[in-house]
Amino acid sequence: MATIKKTGTGQWTVRGVVTYQDGSTKDIRRAFNRLAKAKEFAAGLTTEQASPVAAPAEISFADYYDRWITTYKLGKHSDVTDTWYTLVGGYIRQYFHDTLISGIDRASYQKFLDWCATTPRGKREQPLSRTTVSRINSYIKAVVLDAVEDGYTRRDFTRRAVVSGIPSKPASEKYVDAGELEKMVSIAERHASLEAMSYYVVIFQALTGARFEEALGMTWECVDFDQHTVTFKRSWLYKNKKRFNNFGPLKNAQSYRTIPISANLLAVLSQLRQEQRKAYLAVGYRDTDDLCFRKADHNILTNNAVNDAVRRLCKWAGAKNSITSHGLRHSHGSMLLYKGVSILAISRRLGHASVNITMKVYLHEVDEMKQKDDQQTLKALNDL
Repeated sequence: MATIKKTGTGQWTVRGVVTYQDGSTKDIRRAFNRLAKAKEFAAGLTTEQASPVAAPAEISFADYYDRWITTYKLGKHSDVTDTWYTLVGGYIRQYFHDTLISGIDRASYQKFLDWCATTPRGKREQPLSRTTVSRINSYIKAVVLDAVEDGYTRRDFTRRAVVSGIPSKPASEKYVDAGELEKMVSIAERHASLEAMSYYVVIFQALTGARFEEALGMTWECVDFDQHTVTFKRSWLYKNKKRFNNFGPLKNAQSYRTIPISANLLAVLSQLRQEQRKAYLAVGYRDTDDLCFRKADHNILTNNAVNDAVRRLCKWAGAKNSITSHGLRHSHGSMLLYKGVSILAISRRLGHASVNITMKVYLHEVDEMKQKDDQQTLKALNDL
């Protein structure tokens, strides 16, 4: 007998057990966007109609994972997302080697997650964070569910897996408050130049909420000085470390957007364009990519360079938290939330895939919002 349950994402999940004529059984789980489709599928899960399914050839966990991401994921999302899927495949192959997917049980999979969470790696010789291990587990869970459907394994060995790892920063430490952000932008404006391009990028990210790769991919044709808008059309694949013609897609469909910008940012961009034109004319240089934020030596900024600039600004502004360039994006959203902008408008401005993501990101409490709410509460009580 099959059961139908509505999930938190609004989908309908059908779960059931099919018993084949040879006595074998198989757990079935399938998600649908419409209840009618879910009911139709559930009605077909009957023992009488079931027939034996020939078992597919054995395959290693690593090979099945690689085949799955090649079929369903790679090339269909952003370059950053593709890198994540490939990286997880590397962890799987490093730990399991040629172990068959049918030979993995919950205990061996749990040991793999624990290995991810405790083995030092990378330049900093640190284990993976809890957030990263959670991402690994979510990717693998989707793969294993399909492997069960395809008959390569009879069990979902990711079920009830325990995720551990280095704790991530609390959400409240990943952003600066509105007053601190304003100070940082003011200081960055005094330091920004072609030779100190990082500060221009900081200002742009702080006042638009752009992702780092979106900022690097910004071209002058996408800046509308008359309409006071910028349009995000593409990213810059900075991890490839190419100097020219290195554009890539944005993270998701919602990331392709046009947003209004402040007069302050418009003035900063106008100043940058004038500096850039003068410098290029002096040496006879023409940027075929038409990038807004190409350095004075015609190279591309690194994420580390911008992160260093952000940390300096945090220190100079006396911010309570030291954040990264991505923290500027969180800070931008928090500032808008404090100013009373709707969560839907913020979600669209930031290019989130859904408003649910925005609500999850900004679930933390902004200090200014709390003070504002406390004042409104006291006023309401005093008016009684």
